Amino acid sequence: MMSLHPKLLHLGSISKAITWARSCTLIVFILTKTSSFVMAFATSWHVMMSPREHELNSHSPYIDMPMRPPCPTSGAFPLFSLVSEHRSKQLTQTTKSAIPIAGVHDALSAKIFAQHKAPVLFLSGFGVSAALLGIPDAGMTNLVEMEMVARRVCSTLREGDLPEYEPPPLIVDGDTGYGGSANMLRTISALTNAGAAAITIEDQVFPKKCTIAAGDKIRIIDREAATQRVNAAIGARNLYDAKWSRSKSESLTNGPGVWIVARTDCRLAFGFQETIERCLRFENMGADVVYAENLQSFDEYQKLRSKLDPKTITMVAQVQEGKDSVKKIDGENGKPLLTIQEIGDMGFDLALFGVTPLQCVVGSLQKAAGSFLDTGIVGQTTNDRDITLADFESLKKVVGFENLETFENEFPC
Repeated sequence: MMSLHPKLLHLGSISKAITWARSCTLIVFILTKTSSFVMAFATSWHVMMSPREHELNSHSPYIDMPMRPPCPTSGAFPLFSLVSEHRSKQLTQTTKSAIPIAGVHDALSAKIFAQHKAPVLFLSGFGVSAALLGIPDAGMTNLVEMEMVARRVCSTLREGDLPEYEPPPLIVDGDTGYGGSANMLRTISALTNAGAAAITIEDQVFPKKCTIAAGDKIRIIDREAATQRVNAAIGARNLYDAKWSRSKSESLTNGPGVWIVARTDCRLAFGFQETIERCLRFENMGADVVYAENLQSFDEYQKLRSKLDPKTITMVAQVQEGKDSVKKIDGENGKPLLTIQEIGDMGFDLALFGVTPLQCVVGSLQKAAGSFLDTGIVGQTTNDRDITLADFESLKKVVGFENLETFENEFPC
């Protein structure tokens, strides 16, 4: 028979001892529930706080950034570091520039740009629609396909072939989030798990269409719905971050683990003033990057940047509509085609050329196809002599045969 604690002998009876034990059990139960409540409240508060609110409560050394540094193991950390370092360098340079972003469409195009030390890449929905499925960017590509390609690209970038290789962060086109709140939750979670550093969310009606291709026939949701969509993306990201932090025992005070890039396509549908209003809304909500598609003049880019907080991370996205495209200044016919220096000089951080690599591939293949079908040989006639044909050794090196052969020699089996 179990002996009682000596103090219990002074209670006078077994029944009093049992009552005392029950009281202790109740106290332990209350303390446990209180602790759980405090932890749940702290997590909920973290989820509700926007990145901009985090910054206001932060003593971060990154004084020119609108959010705290992410966890070093998160997808967003390389992108955060890149923008922060770039901003610091720009302070001491007389010639400004923006960070160039190439739009890639598969693992091979991403690998080639990474081997040329591209600082950051963008997985284009237009490019994936074209390269994976051979169809237009008109809402026919789904989340499963984008996640699959994003995962392959991120995996390829992590397997770098260059000495001291640092894989560039990947921004992934999240389109409209592919539906309502539940779809948005899955979109952010899936693309974050795939390795995205940032995810773009736009304000088109679902299913969407390429902004440049749609022109003035583009279909845009109203401002309130656009705000709700971006808010859902931020909420989904914060919820993911909170769960990830608990699973890794990381601090809840880190910055966002994946950035939300809030984009408006409303310029041709609702005008430039509405574009400004939406960007301001996105900024105030705590979107990590803000940008507007299809602005129509140099002056519009300047005005938009001047309306936003200097700390807000901003981007310009352009399409080089032809090989002979030239830069046009406000007042001339046509939209401007801006260099990364001009974009940086206006105060923008990022310069996206989302389909330029795909245009190069399509142009080369179109020219090569005719000669190939005539003779089976490319690059030896006057019509296709300007095609740049990679020799087979270069092709082997790009895809990684050299590293593979080194491994096979060291570990034969």
